[in-house]
Amino acid sequence: MITINSNKNWYKYFILLTGIIISGIIGFLDFRSGAEISVSIFYLIPITLVAWYTNKTYGLVLSFFSASIWLIAEIYAGTKYSSDAIQFWNAAVRLGFFFTTVFLLSAFKRLQLGLENKVKKRTEELSKEIVERKNAEVSLKEKSEKLSQLAKKIQTVRDEENSKIARELHDELGQSLTAIKIELAWLSKKNSNNIKLTENLVSLTEIVEDTIKTVQKISSRLRPKLLDELGLFPAIERYLREYQSKTGIRCEFIFPENGVNINKQQSTSLYRIFQEAITNISRHANATSITVNICIEKNNILKMRIKDNGSGLTANWHERSNSLGILGMTERAEMAGGELYIKSELNNGTEVSAVIPISNKN
Repeated sequence: MITINSNKNWYKYFILLTGIIISGIIGFLDFRSGAEISVSIFYLIPITLVAWYTNKTYGLVLSFFSASIWLIAEIYAGTKYSSDAIQFWNAAVRLGFFFTTVFLLSAFKRLQLGLENKVKKRTEELSKEIVERKNAEVSLKEKSEKLSQLAKKIQTVRDEENSKIARELHDELGQSLTAIKIELAWLSKKNSNNIKLTENLVSLTEIVEDTIKTVQKISSRLRPKLLDELGLFPAIERYLREYQSKTGIRCEFIFPENGVNINKQQSTSLYRIFQEAITNISRHANATSITVNICIEKNNILKMRIKDNGSGLTANWHERSNSLGILGMTERAEMAGGELYIKSELNNGTEVSAVIPISNKN
């Protein structure tokens, strides 16, 4: 036990030392670049690394160290201000921003760990049930059904927690960052005659704006707001429109004009399968066009096909079908009561199809 704890401590010390070294290098680059070129945002790299992989205390320590390095670099670079107090004020603002970043990361990490613990607890309960019923062959079918239901429940809990985290990120953290942005704008306006201070405040405002966008992006990944508000089809249509705008890949979405009445769990599963398929296309396919087609087949079966015109999969792709992406899509389809199919030819694109029976029960 002592050895394990010692190893953990050495790991934290190593991360902290690495962060200090990186901050020192950034400070040196800051000094060499002078006042005209700002490398301030790069201080967040070691701070984020330390805050995430060690703890909040170490993150705050490195924040103070980085702010000090920044101040020292400015002083030795000969940056001139109308008053010496301005340098220390800027350093205090930077330190406050670094502290805010550390607190935000710590809060998000706590939320993530809480979710993981809940999933772990559910998984342990599930494993216990499996062991207890292992020797009962007569109840094998019943156990499979229970396992399936529990898996659905775990996924439901995960999605609910994701929704909760997304709301807290958007509402609480988003509002706090917006308040910081407003304060910075006020300070910039109040000190408009001080060009240097105004430039620094504008730089900090841009950093806050980038952080707000990052929070919004994380919130959207955890739980797309549009999926809850408008449904599956508008969420997919919006995603494809933004994806086409960012990548230049032509996207086409075909769906029933009268819509489809499916439950929330199936809607979420289909959307996550769609997201994973688009992500795989972005990473591997080198495609120029994507077609997403959702239709209703006989016996009330919904079929979603995502096809691209990319490079396709290699001949031995079935041997690598245990990748996390494919497994994740397969599990999503099965939990929705359906199946997942993948067809691909080398240099002739790939088609991912999810087939599920329609159920409008919540």
